[in-house]
Amino acid sequence: MAQNEIQRLKDLDHPRVIDYYGCSTEHDRVVLFMEYMVAGSLRRVIDKHGTISEKNSIHYIDQILDGLTYIHGRGIVHRDLKCDNLLLDGQGNIKLGDFGIAIEKYLSTNNQSFFSKSASSLGTLHWMAPELIDNKGASRCSDIWSLGCTIVEMLTGDPPYGNISALRFVGAVCNKSLSYETKDLIPKASDKMQQFVSCLLQAEPEKRPHTGADATAKFKQLF
Repeated sequence: MAQNEIQRLKDLDHPRVIDYYGCSTEHDRVVLFMEYMVAGSLRRVIDKHGTISEKNSIHYIDQILDGLTYIHGRGIVHRDLKCDNLLLDGQGNIKLGDFGIAIEKYLSTNNQSFFSKSASSLGTLHWMAPELIDNKGASRCSDIWSLGCTIVEMLTGDPPYGNISALRFVGAVCNKSLSYETKDLIPKASDKMQQFVSCLLQAEPEKRPHTGADATAKFKQLF
């Protein structure tokens, strides 16, 4: 995982992506030297202070989309987007962190992009797109699904169905028995926020925004 993260981070340079300074090998460990984010993760903030207001969530979503647009433009899929991997500098700014299981595009055509399936891990279960659980491979729109789950996490404290066991969750996803209606997932959110999250949490990948840039365009229309 560490070598994979080094490979991803060393070529990235963007204000919404964690800075990487180098690494060293100590015995059987690889130590990464990375930018220190004083406020920790967004998950830590939720655990300490409670859910994120919609106003603040809009601010964070805008920054997350900026980071996703950048990495997607570089042919990288993050594959583990969640509040635990969104890091804060203490001044209201977020950066994408933890690229340990990110993958890069290895072939592109005018109409389709293909991504390596070589990494052993696919992400964190309750944030994973249905096609990943069904072992159909990752794409940039898999990150878009995870963004939708992350927004639900911001607003409610948990991703969709985060309170059910892994076994039950996987079975329900495979049986297509879970509802991702935003009026149920985030009932207190505004109509605009529900509309935005709804377009991200489409079970069929082709119905979602395909990239961070596509999701940003939708976000700007609403907010």
